[in-house]
Amino acid sequence: MIGESSLNESNYSESTELELRKAGKDYCVRCGMMIQGFDISPKRLERFLQDKEKPICSRCRKIVSLRWKVVSIVALILVTVIVMVKF
Repeated sequence: MIGESSLNESNYSESTELELRKAGKDYCVRCGMMIQGFDISPKRLERFLQDKEKPICSRCRKIVSLRWKVVSIVALILVTVIVMVKF
């Protein structure tokens, strides 16, 4: 059973990479690294192929997510400090 699962994942990964390569979207638009097929869910693959989302590798998605979290926390701290100083 374990071999079958990894074989299915391998086939999905290869077919995903082939689909991206055919569409010319097999590289990350941010860093230029090749997008691995196992990093992409079927829903995200469809969004990539339909131009609803830019092809971005998992590393860049994590960086963007972390950046938004840091910006949100800093903004929350600034608002808290401003409110505390006023009152």
